[in-house]
Amino acid sequence: MYQSHPKVLAFVSHGGMLSLSEAAHCGKPLLAMPFFGDQFSNSAVIHASGLGSTVSFGYLNANNLAEEIRKLTTLEMQENARKVSKLWHDRPQPVIESAIYWTEILE
Repeated sequence: MYQSHPKVLAFVSHGGMLSLSEAAHCGKPLLAMPFFGDQFSNSAVIHASGLGSTVSFGYLNANNLAEEIRKLTTLEMQENARKVSKLWHDRPQPVIESAIYWTEILE
């Protein structure tokens, strides 16, 4: 299983699908700052699932950025991210086996 560096507590992203996937995979909270496209709906999922929080770039300043980052480092938010990661990894078969199955069945 892929692990992030042990000192990583959270990360800041635009809220794209790959960032959401990586946060869920690693069990690290995510602060999303959406700009366009699916980033807004992904940010809503991040917030609703407890994986992290969202801040609007238009209202961003040093104080609220620092406050949002502090929230991500709380024990509650860290535990929420670990729970999401546990669900993310709860699969009936490894991802590679699933990919092989669906590739071969379509041949």
